[in-house]
Amino acid sequence: TLSAASSAIMRRAMAKDRALHYSGPAAMLRDVQGVLVHGTLVEADTLRQFELGSNVRVTWHERVAVLQPTGPVGQSDQHLWTRWVTDLLAEKPDAVIIDCTQVPWVSSEGLAMFVRMHELCARHHARFGICCLNQSTDQAIRCVQLHRLLRIHPDVSAALKDETAAGEAAT
Repeated sequence: TLSAASSAIMRRAMAKDRALHYSGPAAMLRDVQGVLVHGTLVEADTLRQFELGSNVRVTWHERVAVLQPTGPVGQSDQHLWTRWVTDLLAEKPDAVIIDCTQVPWVSSEGLAMFVRMHELCARHHARFGICCLNQSTDQAIRCVQLHRLLRIHPDVSAALKDETAAGEAAT
């Protein structure tokens, strides 16, 4: 039952491709200490390798997890997203944000999946937000009035600012 960040450290340390290994014990120690002290990976190379799947990457901004898919989001992704978000929620983030900068489209099933991710986060007392939607996806969300449920942000920096402010207001 390793956390997602601890699992990333182990994957990097045990990678078959030696080019993916840590440059030395000090680099690995920085990541281990980062996870123990701050709950986040600190080595840039580990962050680059911290792939949740073939088309999703996660980065941590203090206690906010940002998921960055790099392809379309649809129904076939539901079981993967559920596992990814569940793994992230085990680390008790204040918020989970989906950064859709590199998402060409989100199907209607993908939008329904975002609603389920919102509900999953709510059950774990974490906020859920989406940012950087393309115009057609943003229009689809507003058409079915999901914007009343889902927190939609124009970009990652606004999302981080809004989620941090919402967390401070809640405490």
